[in-house]
Amino acid sequence: MARIVITSDLHLGITSAAMLRTLVSAIAVEEPALTVLAGDLGEGLPRIVECLKLFAPLPGEVAVLAGNHDVWARDNSSSQELWERRLPEAVQAAGMLWLEDTVWQRDGVAVAGSLAWYDYSAADPAFLSSSPQFFAERKGYYNLDARYIDWPWSDQEFAARLGEGLCERLQGLEADPSVRSVLVVSHVPLFEAQMCRKPHDSHWGLSNAYFGNLTLGQQVLKMSKVRAVVSGHTHVGREGQVKRPGFPEGHALAVSVLGSEYHAPVYSVIERTALVGMGKERSVPVKDDISCQRCGANWSKGQFSEGCQQCGGGALERTCPVCNGRCGTKWLRAVMDSWDFDEAHWAGQCSLAPLRDRTGQQMGHYRLDFLMELGGVADRYLGSDVSSQRPVTVLSLSGQTDEAGLFRFQRNLPLIKRLVHPHIAPLLDAGVENMIPFVVLDRLLTIRQSHQFPLPISTVVRYVSQLADAFDYAHSQGVWHTYTTPETILFRPPEALLGGFSLRLLEITQNPQGSNNRWEPPVPLTYLPPEQVWGLPMDASIDQYALAAVVYEWLCGVPPFHGAEPFKGATQIIQEPPPSLREKAPMLPPTLESVIAKALAKRPAERFTTIRVFIDALVEASKNTLDGSAMPPKEVTDEGPDA
Repeated sequence: MARIVITSDLHLGITSAAMLRTLVSAIAVEEPALTVLAGDLGEGLPRIVECLKLFAPLPGEVAVLAGNHDVWARDNSSSQELWERRLPEAVQAAGMLWLEDTVWQRDGVAVAGSLAWYDYSAADPAFLSSSPQFFAERKGYYNLDARYIDWPWSDQEFAARLGEGLCERLQGLEADPSVRSVLVVSHVPLFEAQMCRKPHDSHWGLSNAYFGNLTLGQQVLKMSKVRAVVSGHTHVGREGQVKRPGFPEGHALAVSVLGSEYHAPVYSVIERTALVGMGKERSVPVKDDISCQRCGANWSKGQFSEGCQQCGGGALERTCPVCNGRCGTKWLRAVMDSWDFDEAHWAGQCSLAPLRDRTGQQMGHYRLDFLMELGGVADRYLGSDVSSQRPVTVLSLSGQTDEAGLFRFQRNLPLIKRLVHPHIAPLLDAGVENMIPFVVLDRLLTIRQSHQFPLPISTVVRYVSQLADAFDYAHSQGVWHTYTTPETILFRPPEALLGGFSLRLLEITQNPQGSNNRWEPPVPLTYLPPEQVWGLPMDASIDQYALAAVVYEWLCGVPPFHGAEPFKGATQIIQEPPPSLREKAPMLPPTLESVIAKALAKRPAERFTTIRVFIDALVEASKNTLDGSAMPPKEVTDEGPDA
């Protein structure tokens, strides 16, 4: 057995156990002396343990590293507890090597490894002059680690800690005369040759800050016995050579990234007797039939790009999220952090962005630092106050308006400014720059960015009670929200805030001659009531319907109408009843489902008289389940939806 096999990014729970058994069988044929599992083993500790059991029968020894997903705070375990105790114990209990604090050696060859946390050094060059605070503040918009990792260390502190440990182990191997060559395995890539660069794609460029640790790579490069480095994490296969300053010609370091895809894991085989170059990467065939881990529907391999036809889960491509599909380009799933379509990271380039992106420009007293979204009505930027450097969110009209539009903006602006309430996100400022109206808000994460759906019933009740107060107040001021979604509900711990009033303000400011004749709402159709989709007269009950659609999603993880094309979605909203909530979350009480169904009634007259009456009924129906016992489990199961 003269071979070393490395595999990574297995994600049991998103990838099926059957697929990983196929991978194990393929690796066993190689008869490896060592198999290295290089992180992201499973979705939650029970799945990690199950993954270890799948690989236990392999010939030879098995060594294990953690990935960033493996330290997400789930299963009542903190990230620190997982990292310091529960993961090492699980690995040792499986009879495997915890490669984070030991090395493997045999016949002059050694393997050392580390999770190798990112330290922002891999960001695209345009961002490298930015401060660590800049990357830390923006992390929640690009990486779900910001939501699920709760240890006390900063990214740079943890990266330095892991780097010191790896270098100490490598220095020990350098001093060991019995060791001739060393293979380094890391979860996070260490070298520029391992990174995936996409020029002119600022979203991907900033995301790269959380994809690599080039600082540690420079330290590894100094170790004379290291012959190769294999990494994972990005899911984008890479292979290259890194020149070693001060070393003779022909002593370049071979580096690669395993390009495991979901449902198609790969592994690399390296001949231990001649540890030079990279082993051939080998893939495992994808099964023809796939069961959606989100809603349970069956779909075929031929539909894999589009994902589940019922809920959109697992899709590998989507219309451009920057402009909501107006540019016609397709984006590809970059890292499948979740089976959920909305939570996944996507990579692509909006063809409209170069024409409309105002990043680096100034609107009033605010600099536009980063484009987050190009909308049909408004463009959203991360910005900062040029005098105080206070981070803010800037919403600007998607294009110039006319004098009539400016009049409507100035006339209606006081309506929004006077909405001062503890549970309404305040409007900080507003203005006009080059005939483009804009508004300025606090930079806060949305409920979707800061939480994992479904939510416990107790959390849902607490948030909707706070929002009911906000809606009551706004309605008493003669203002309807109009566009309530998980993206317009913000989170300022421990409270939910109603945001998004500015969307309606900017919508009525548009120049009708400057836009197409087709009405395009600034939020997904799935949260809009039939009368709004149909263009019929509306009243305050549109906010009740939208909030009910949001609550529906909070309770089961999926909104009432999801994953359909816009025209089909509009038809469903107008004609079809919402799918049964208890079919998706069977532990919920029937009374709770009835309350939400009434608020989602097609006809406004059939809904509750006010949003307050709706919330009171929701609270009453939830009384027996406020301990959260009626909630479905958060972990991915073979039978249930992805949490």
